[in-house]
Amino acid sequence: MASIIRLKRSATSGNPATLAAGELAYSSLAGTISNGGDRLYIGTGTETNGDAANHEVVGGKYFTTKLDHALGTLTANSALLVDANKKVNELLVDNITIDGNTISSTNTNGNIVLDPNGTGVISASSSKITDLVNPTDDSDAANKYYVDTQIAAGNAGATLTYVTDLSNPGTLSLASESFQFEGGTGIVTSSRTSSDSDVVIHTLANTSVSAGSYGSTTQIPTFTVDAQGRLTAAGVSNVATNLSLAGDTGTDTVSLLDSDITFVGTNPVQTVVTNNTVTIGVDDATISSKGIAQFNGTDFSVASGVVTVKPTTLGTTSINPGETDSDILGLGQITVGDFRIDNRTLATTDSDNGLMFIDPGGNNAVLGRVIIRGDLQVDGTQTTINSTSLSVDDLNIVLADGATVAADANGAGLTIAGAGATLTYNASGDRFDFNKSVNASSGNFQIGGKVLDEYIDDQVDSLLTAGTGIGLTYDDGAGTLTVAGTDATTSAKGIASFATANFNVASGAVTIKEVNGGVY
Repeated sequence: MASIIRLKRSATSGNPATLAAGELAYSSLAGTISNGGDRLYIGTGTETNGDAANHEVVGGKYFTTKLDHALGTLTANSALLVDANKKVNELLVDNITIDGNTISSTNTNGNIVLDPNGTGVISASSSKITDLVNPTDDSDAANKYYVDTQIAAGNAGATLTYVTDLSNPGTLSLASESFQFEGGTGIVTSSRTSSDSDVVIHTLANTSVSAGSYGSTTQIPTFTVDAQGRLTAAGVSNVATNLSLAGDTGTDTVSLLDSDITFVGTNPVQTVVTNNTVTIGVDDATISSKGIAQFNGTDFSVASGVVTVKPTTLGTTSINPGETDSDILGLGQITVGDFRIDNRTLATTDSDNGLMFIDPGGNNAVLGRVIIRGDLQVDGTQTTINSTSLSVDDLNIVLADGATVAADANGAGLTIAGAGATLTYNASGDRFDFNKSVNASSGNFQIGGKVLDEYIDDQVDSLLTAGTGIGLTYDDGAGTLTVAGTDATTSAKGIASFATANFNVASGAVTIKEVNGGVY
């Protein structure tokens, strides 16, 4: 099952109330200019009670949907995007439409007013108004229309208003005064009398808009329009192009324009990016390598993400891991090598020779002693004693009674004919040699002066050593050997339980569920 990484998110709120430094959050609330929706946020600056000083907007649908149209084409509810020639196909400002070479008004019978502020003038420096009778351009035609309509109406005293002072406009008599427009560009700034032969036109004062292009891959152009619908200022608004990253250790900054975010796994974690999807996987664990593991249901129990080892049952006794039980009940038989304890019988599984040895000295050395407490019964059809002297009384049987040194008694012992079983004295090792198994119906075996249980405990303690994540504690006095797992840390392997919020555990298989920023 693929792991999931989820950002902090909300469909009902804009800017999150709390956002840690480096933490990302996305609002899918339908965005407006003021509600903060459809935006991607990142926390920056010093944290106070887990909240960063700044919640920066670094992108989101609110912005990208305003940039999803053809360059140079004016689009409703979208940003202005100029084409390769720094142009847009049209521009709408209130009731004014600028399209191609035309400035027009959209309201019915609406006027187009050029109204400079203060002492400003209207400049027409690129075109002279020279001919009112046979106009050659639109500005000439506009003035000709006014003169024609006044004269045609018989208004002999009609006048043409001109401006020398914005607070004191003058007039020209259309019936008695001759005039022409020529020279510079703009609005008249000199005085006019009836003897003047021309009107000098001067340059209109500049607005605060400067020529040039606005915006870039890191900026959005902005414009200011006054009450008369004029562009008075232009500028840009910066768009964040860097994404700050922070981990448990270390920080970094990724340029959104020319850099990539690389996901790197550390063995055994592997990362794969396909079709805008980041897949994080973990190798299977082996005896020598860390990784994810599945727990065999026969040996382990997994409940609520907690992994435990199932008890081992010997006979009718259940032994839990880490516990020691000196009494094991209900065993039918125990076989060690060719040696078998079956109910009350010591037997050999050596089907070829059927031999059984009791070797208290070990390594066939003639050492040690076998003590049988209680009566001894040997069943057979023949008893052979290979010795020079046999002494029997109520207390014991003496073999090799005439021997004065160990070598004289070498080979002394008991032989069971037919069974091939022998108990003989070995002088070279000063020990008894058994060639058959020994069944003690009661009492304890001793090895080196220690009972068999204690001897086995000591041998097991020497044989077993603690490993990675496993600790051994042997209490000789109590006769216990404790096997316990050590808790895993970030730097050491050990046993662990799996939090249900972060992991899935199904049929013993452990997978990462998701990394979830939560909902705000």
